Amino acid sequence: SGGIAVSWDSPWRGYGDSSLQLELSHVIAGETVDSRTVFDILPSDAGYFFDSIEPVGSYEVTLSVGGDEARCVGGVIYSPSISFGAVVAAVGEPSFEIPIAASGLSSDIEALEFELVIPETIPLLSPALASVPEGDGFKRITVSEGDLVLDSIGNSSEVVLARLQAELPAVLPQGDLIRLENIRVRFVGFDNWRSLDMAEGAIQYANSYLKLDLVPDAEDPAIFHVAVKGSLRAPSEISNYRFNAYTIHLQFNPEHLELLPVDQEQEGTVAADLGAIFLPVEDTLPDINSSGDLRVGWISFNFSTLGSDFIDPFEGGTVLNFTFASKLAQDDPRTISQITFLYDPSVDQPTSFFPEQAVPGRPVIDAFLDTSVTLGGNFPALELASATPVTGPLTGGNEIRLSGEGLDGGAGLTPEIRLVPVEGGSESIEVPAEDITVVDSGTVFFVVPDALGPRPAALPTSSSVLYDILLSTGGQDAVLSEVYSFESPSLEGVDVSSLRAGCGDFIEVRGAGFSRSTEEGVSTTVVKLQVDGLEPMVALPYERSGRSAVSNDGRTMLVRAPVEGLPVLGEAFVVVEILDPQDLAGEPIEILTLPTPLDITEGECPLPAPNLIVVNLVQPNSVSICGGSHVDLFGDGFTDRCEVLVDGVVVDSAGFVFHSGQHLSFFAPSRGSAGQASLRVRDPLTLGESEGFLLYLDPPRFIRGDVDGDRQVTDSDVTLLSSLLFGGAGAWPENHDAADINDDGRLNFGDLMRLLQFLQDPADVTQMPPAPFPGIGSDPTADDICE
Repeated sequence: SGGIAVSWDSPWRGYGDSSLQLELSHVIAGETVDSRTVFDILPSDAGYFFDSIEPVGSYEVTLSVGGDEARCVGGVIYSPSISFGAVVAAVGEPSFEIPIAASGLSSDIEALEFELVIPETIPLLSPALASVPEGDGFKRITVSEGDLVLDSIGNSSEVVLARLQAELPAVLPQGDLIRLENIRVRFVGFDNWRSLDMAEGAIQYANSYLKLDLVPDAEDPAIFHVAVKGSLRAPSEISNYRFNAYTIHLQFNPEHLELLPVDQEQEGTVAADLGAIFLPVEDTLPDINSSGDLRVGWISFNFSTLGSDFIDPFEGGTVLNFTFASKLAQDDPRTISQITFLYDPSVDQPTSFFPEQAVPGRPVIDAFLDTSVTLGGNFPALELASATPVTGPLTGGNEIRLSGEGLDGGAGLTPEIRLVPVEGGSESIEVPAEDITVVDSGTVFFVVPDALGPRPAALPTSSSVLYDILLSTGGQDAVLSEVYSFESPSLEGVDVSSLRAGCGDFIEVRGAGFSRSTEEGVSTTVVKLQVDGLEPMVALPYERSGRSAVSNDGRTMLVRAPVEGLPVLGEAFVVVEILDPQDLAGEPIEILTLPTPLDITEGECPLPAPNLIVVNLVQPNSVSICGGSHVDLFGDGFTDRCEVLVDGVVVDSAGFVFHSGQHLSFFAPSRGSAGQASLRVRDPLTLGESEGFLLYLDPPRFIRGDVDGDRQVTDSDVTLLSSLLFGGAGAWPENHDAADINDDGRLNFGDLMRLLQFLQDPADVTQMPPAPFPGIGSDPTADDICE
């Protein structure tokens, strides 16, 4: 993890790999505090790839080819942030979640510590953590390592790390601000903690919400009754507030659950006997159960009576009732399955309610609460397949990955893990639960405990006895025999024969039993360079991104020679000291030396180069101010990280497609007026960018009501408009004004009703759409649609 690709225009590719050098300069507050030469440069599709950035920091990347004549500079910023995810408390529900989220990650987070400041009236339910009064109606809660189980679930730029369950009081707090302070994170593969800035958020009190209420059947444990329930309340400033349509879009796992035939009457629900409700029937159930995609709609207009019914605001009402059956037998492995609302406005037919009278800026539904169900009954068969690595230092601290089946009991359980000596003579070593990380049913990580216990007078001269790894979960045990051994420190050699004075060259030290840094960030394996007549100089550990300076098996360590102090034409002996993690200030518990010294030379230190993004062609180069036009960009140096900005605003990611390093496409956003707009392609990681322009034109002339663009107003326009309004398939007309049937400057349900009224009696001049109609023309009224 943490690899970085740098790209540039084609001339740079003409130089051989041997003539390319790369240097990273760590920048703090605008000043360079550390420079490092990168040796692990590999060719990649995007240019060259290197893996030498830590998870946090600002770096200047300097590439040089063929000497000083060819050099360029770019920037890389690694700055993950820990913050609150969406904090939503649904008014009327007993509890809500406070998710702790991370964004901008370049590496996985292993541990997290912080202090939380929340309103004093809100109690934390899970986990139960002590709090102290903060004053002004707030309290402070200290969360230490091990207090939370890290989730790390998500595949977007924001990943939820942990969740706190809180209770909403009967009276909402005066202040709803929440703060994260003293945030510290530790990345996987690193032993030291990183501090991050304070984050502040707020609790959003959801006045209107929907939730999924799941109740197991009283007679059949494989049947589950699911109700879509909630409270949809009227805004105080609107009288006679009513709803005239809704869409409910749910998703479930079709391998776990099956939707049973739906009661078409829906008695007792808010929409029973009203308008037309579109529920799954025998013909549509197979498709729903094969895809796990359930969409239900209701519309107030009754096509049989040509009348309209409406839903009044409701409190704790049931909207729909469904019944699901488990597809897993009671003796199948235990599985947790979710049923979720799909409410992202960019997706096809998201869950939403449509009020008869729209309230600008006021969401109809503030929150959606999903549900989950435990299926099956038996724990899955437990099987341990492998462990990596199989060696490590006597002091532990390294991490082992276990692979197999059913390691979490099928229900996210944390297993028990012990290291058992094969030949006896030593006690079993139990791994603390807080040092065990369950990734999924097939992968578990754990941190190896210290094997020395009370320190002996002398370290063993060879590897200690072999250990079995024993894992227990769900009443089952699995053993990997003779799989792991602790190794005493030894020193075999280094990967260089000389050092350049003043260059801070890298040295990879090879041996066994090297220890990693402590939690305080102090290295317990210290590499020193001894030059005759001088004090020993420490070669600092170099922690490459995503991994410690010391390899996980304790057999290599990467360090950097001092930039100052090495005399030219001298010799430096490599000395390795192993410190006791329990007594860092004491004498080393082992000192290792190499008999052959390293020559100190006067060699030249490496120099620099940037990455270029080039846009050669914009196609088409002109679009309508209505937006929505498909635009292709052709050039070079594009990556899947690239952003496209029009007039300085990033285009919607839903329409952005990375085709290749030479081709991007996106949907043009709308614009308030015709004219030339700035166009920019930017890589937010390397900061490379290219600028151009996109020409916006006034919208084309149209016929009002001709939604499908066939130059006539018919029932096909009704079909397309209803699909567009309710999130279905189809494309808006190039001039959106064609769909604004009542010419009120808004595209909503009222336009569909006006179109239906006209088509019932096209000869009635009072029902004809406003101009331009029936011929082609421009919109005579000023509104916010395409003007």
